[in-house]
Amino acid sequence: MAGVCSNSIRFSAILETDKRRYGLSCAAARHFRGNVLIRAEFSEESLQMSAAAAVGRAKRVTASAASAAPVFDFSGQWTLDKTRSESLAPHLEAMGLPGMAQSAAAQIVPTYTIVQEGPTTFVIHHSSLLGEKERRLEVGVEWRESTKDGASVRIVLEQPSANQLRTVSDWSGRGRITDTRTLLEGGTLMHQLVEMQHRASASSARLGDRKTISNRYFIRTGSAPGADE
Repeated sequence: MAGVCSNSIRFSAILETDKRRYGLSCAAARHFRGNVLIRAEFSEESLQMSAAAAVGRAKRVTASAASAAPVFDFSGQWTLDKTRSESLAPHLEAMGLPGMAQSAAAQIVPTYTIVQEGPTTFVIHHSSLLGEKERRLEVGVEWRESTKDGASVRIVLEQPSANQLRTVSDWSGRGRITDTRTLLEGGTLMHQLVEMQHRASASSARLGDRKTISNRYFIRTGSAPGADE
């Protein structure tokens, strides 16, 4: 009640001021002050409406930017562009392969067929000197396989960014291969950075432990079978 009385006394004082300032009667002062309050309330409401409209516009701009962001899809058939790619000969030499095998590898044009089944799942079919290999990899999930000579290989797929895939393969007792693929030129070109950390084996003991790096480029030459267009 004290607050109500206080507000009433304050309003009466305002009316008295209006009457003296503008030469108004009591009724005219009440009418004038009522209009002032209505205008004040209307202004506040307008401010609130403007703020709500600004928030709505910001949300629409954010949604528009998100929809305009590029969507990267690795699905497709990828063929090596030999004119822009470096040779794998240093890797093969570090692995202890003879010169004849290295020469044969230089004549082969490797291909990849990738099917992106979802945001984090990829089926990668690789055709190379070593034959055909298909893996169904999921980001962060370990994949294990064995080589023809019984060596165990542990593979983990990583996705550092939306247009980049990285496979890290640990070969028991032999070394590590880090294969980073990055989509370029609107998804029509794929850059492959191959980093191999070789551990000396019986066939490559004379070379010791070595690290080799090569840059390879693959052109999208077709759609992956079964991939959504």
